[in-house]
Amino acid sequence: MEYRMHIISEEQNSVINNETRQVVEIEVGNKYIVYMSKPTTKKDRANNGRLVEVLGFSDEFAGDAIVRYLDNNRRGRLRPCYLMPVRG
Repeated sequence: MEYRMHIISEEQNSVINNETRQVVEIEVGNKYIVYMSKPTTKKDRANNGRLVEVLGFSDEFAGDAIVRYLDNNRRGRLRPCYLMPVRG
């Protein structure tokens, strides 16, 4: 079976967070918190509030962010608009 999380782009992206309407600069290697104000699915509720590190992006334009969850070191894909920078 083919693993579908190939990193295509490692360039910095600017996205607008849907909940807070803030512009967030997403850089590869930085740490972010998954922030959804109204998670709708069980998977979204489980991932809300988790710390992640961005590894790259699945597409050059408007692709998903490929992340590594810092609590268990697994990889996953997230929409970049759900990432908020870690303060402190």
